[in-house]
Amino acid sequence: MNAPLIIEALVAAVNSEDTEGFLALFAEDGQVDFRGRIYQGHHAIRGWSDNELIGAHARLNTTRASGDASFAAMTVSVVGPAYKETEVFTIELRDALISELAIIEAKA
Repeated sequence: MNAPLIIEALVAAVNSEDTEGFLALFAEDGQVDFRGRIYQGHHAIRGWSDNELIGAHARLNTTRASGDASFAAMTVSVVGPAYKETEVFTIELRDALISELAIIEAKA
């Protein structure tokens, strides 16, 4: 999957609360780096998402995106029942799957 498609698929999975679809975007050994905390493998990513993303009923609104076949970046507004944040997601791709999703808080 190339950058625009992986971004579209990631946003769609999160916004529809599709945990299985979200996990399917990751390589088996893929990881999430959430502000310096690493969650590697589908089991760990599911646990993180259940607490911080899909399980927290987050919705993503992409404000900027770019990338190619191996890397993507997007700035998103992350909105949940009790919060609203702007974050930067960087996505490394390997064999059309996410090998690393890094999430950092965007600077104001």
